[in-house]
Amino acid sequence: VEAYNPGIGTFAYNHADRAGFLCSAEWDNGVQILSRIKEWTVFRNTAYAHDTARLSIQLGWQEEVDLRYDDRSWITAETDFRIPPQPDWCHPAEAVQGSLPWSALERRNIPMLDEHEQAPAAVVSFACGTCAEPASALPYAEHNIAWDFAKYELDSLIYGKIPSAHREGNFLCCEVPASGSGRLSCVTFDLGAEEWLTGTPVLEYDGAEPGLVFDLLYSHWLPEGRVRFEPKPGCGCLISLAARVIAGAEREHCELYQIMGVRHVSIVVRENMRPLKLKLSWRSSVYPMKISGSFHCSDEVLNGIYRASVHTQRVCSMDAFVDTPWREQSQWWGDARVQAKNTHFLTADSSLLRQGIHSISGQHAPDNLTFADAPTTDCGCVLPDFCLTWLATLHDLWFQTGETDHLREQKSRAEDILAYFEQMRDSRGLVKADPRYWLFEDWCDLPRDNTPAFLNLWHLYAVTLYCKFLKNAGYAADAHSLEQKIAAERVLLKEAFFDPSQNLFVPELDRNGKQTGTPSVHDQVLALLCGLAPEAEKTMLETRILPYLKGTLSGCAQPSSFWATYLFDAAGEFGLRAEVLSFIREKWAPMVPAGTVWETFSTGWSYSHAWSAHAISHLPELVFGLKQTAPAWRKIELNPLLNVLESAEMKVPTPQGMIQGSLKSDGGAVTVRFAVPAGICAAIYLPSETVQTDGSAVCVERELK
Repeated sequence: VEAYNPGIGTFAYNHADRAGFLCSAEWDNGVQILSRIKEWTVFRNTAYAHDTARLSIQLGWQEEVDLRYDDRSWITAETDFRIPPQPDWCHPAEAVQGSLPWSALERRNIPMLDEHEQAPAAVVSFACGTCAEPASALPYAEHNIAWDFAKYELDSLIYGKIPSAHREGNFLCCEVPASGSGRLSCVTFDLGAEEWLTGTPVLEYDGAEPGLVFDLLYSHWLPEGRVRFEPKPGCGCLISLAARVIAGAEREHCELYQIMGVRHVSIVVRENMRPLKLKLSWRSSVYPMKISGSFHCSDEVLNGIYRASVHTQRVCSMDAFVDTPWREQSQWWGDARVQAKNTHFLTADSSLLRQGIHSISGQHAPDNLTFADAPTTDCGCVLPDFCLTWLATLHDLWFQTGETDHLREQKSRAEDILAYFEQMRDSRGLVKADPRYWLFEDWCDLPRDNTPAFLNLWHLYAVTLYCKFLKNAGYAADAHSLEQKIAAERVLLKEAFFDPSQNLFVPELDRNGKQTGTPSVHDQVLALLCGLAPEAEKTMLETRILPYLKGTLSGCAQPSSFWATYLFDAAGEFGLRAEVLSFIREKWAPMVPAGTVWETFSTGWSYSHAWSAHAISHLPELVFGLKQTAPAWRKIELNPLLNVLESAEMKVPTPQGMIQGSLKSDGGAVTVRFAVPAGICAAIYLPSETVQTDGSAVCVERELK
C-alpha cells in the first residue's frame, strides 16, 4: 500500500495534522483484520520530492519521483526488497482505533471507483527543443516543472513528423529518437475526445539511462495538439499541472498517484542519448456510472452536445460530484445540484447526491453555515446562496426518490441555515448581503452588496422547496409555520423589488432602501419560477427571457452556461421550448470539438464543467415535454414538441423503470410513441387528445397529421 497525504487542506480534503493507514477492519460477515505496526514494514518514501510546486490553488503538489532510490521491489517482493533511504527525524507510530483525528469512521455508501486501464487514442504531435537550466532568482532552490518549461523551453520547440504509434494491450507505444546532449523531445498523447476519463498515468519505457528525466505536462485540451499554457503561468488559479519521473533503470514501469482530469498528456524526455521506447496507459478513477438513459435526434449538432454533456458528467463524477476534474476536483454544491439532475437522467442513481448532502452538512462553517464545497480546507469558501442550494437539494433527493429519511439527520442543520438568514434581515425584513462571505449568485455582474434582489429571491425559491419537503415528510407543524413566513415574504419581496413602471424586478436596494440598477435576467427568472407577479409575466418574457434566448439582449446581467438551466426551466413552463432548443444548439455547439462542455460560453480555458452539462436533462424535457410532477416519478406529463425535429428518441431511467419516447416525421404525419412503466401515472398531451394512464405499464402510439 502506498498512501499519499498532501500535508495541507485542499478544496477536496480537510487536513488534520496527521497521515495514517488504518490496518484493522471488521466486516459484517465476521471477517476481521487485526494487525499491529510490528507486522508491517512502514516507511516514508523519500524517493518522492517533498518540496514540489502546487498543482493549483485548489489541488495538492506536483509529483516528482526518483526511481534510482525506489525500484518498487517492495510492491512485488515478499522478502529481500529495497526501501528508500530513511530520515532520522520521523518514524512510524501506532495509535488505537478511534483516536483523533479518526474518532469516527463511516461506512462507504457508494461503490468503489471504476479503475480500469485504457490506451490513449493517438499520438498527436512530436517536437524537439533545447533544454534550459533556469537561474534561480531566490536564495534557495525552487522549481516548478510546468512553469519552468513554459518560461524557458516552450519557445524552443520545433514540431516535426509524428512518430508512428501502436497498441500493446492497454498501452499506446511509440519510439522517441535520441535527442542528444542539451536537447529534449516532446511527445503529446490524446486520451480521446469522448474516451478520456479522470485518472492517473501509467508509464513504461525501455532504453533509458539511469537519471533520465521524464516530465509529464497535463493539458485540459489542446485544439491543435501542440503544447500551450492556458492560463499563462502565474495567472488565475496558478495552474501548473505536471509530474516528473527520473529513471532508475533501463526498463521500468511507473504508476503515478495524482488524479488528473485532462485530455492531453505531453511527455518531455530530456537528453536521451539513444532511441527510447515510450509507452503510456491511463488508469481511470471515476464513479462507476451505469448509464441507461439516452437521447438521440435527427440534428447531429444536438447529438454532439448531448454526448459531450454525458462525457462531462462522467469525468466530473469521482468520489463526489466535482466542478471540474481539471484544476479543482472540488464538490461545489451549486454545481452539484445541476449534476445530480444530470445523473438522474442517465442512471436514476442518487448515491452521490445523498452522500454529498451528508458531506456538505458535516463540515461546519462560521454562523453554523455550510461550506460551499466539502470536504475542504478549514478556511474554505462560505457562500450563503450555496447554503440555500443545499436546502433545495434536500427537496431534490426526496422528489427524485420519495425518501424522507435524510431529513431526520439534516433537519437541525437546515434550521441553522434558516436561523442565519433570519439574523441577516434588515428593519423591513429583507435579507442583506453579508460582506464577510462570498455571495456567488452567478458568473456575471449581479449586485452583491446592500440588499440584492437575487439573494432574497433565491432564499424564497429554496425555502419554498424545503417547505414542500417538510410537509411531505410529516413535519406538518413546522411546514405550516414556514408557509406563513413564505406568504409574508412573497408580499414583502414584491413590494420591495418590483417596479410597476417597468413591470420588472429591480436588482438591488441601495443603502437608503431605494430601488436601483437595471433589471437582470436572473431576477425575472426567479420571479417567474416563484410566481411572484403574474401580471408582469408577459413583460418579463418579452423584455428579458426572449431577447436573451435570441441573443439580442444587452445592458443587463445575463445567465452563464451554468445558471441558464434555471432560465430553461422557466422558459419551458411558458411555452418557449423551441427557442430554448435553438439557444442550446447555438451556444453549446462550439464546445463539442473539445469532447466536454465548458465552464462558460466563451472559449476561456476551463473545458470540462458539468454545471454546463444540463442538456442531459433539458433535451428530453424540451423535445418530449417530459415533466416530473410527483415524488419518485409516480406522476409525469408528456407533451411532445412537433415540427421542430424530423425524429427523436429518449430513454429516461426512473425509480419506477424506464420511460421511453420517440417521434418521427414522415411526410405530413408525425408518429409519436411513448412507453411508460408500471408505477407511473402519465398525462400525455397531444394536439387532438389527452391520454391519461392509471399506473399500469402502457405503450401509447399515435399518428398525428
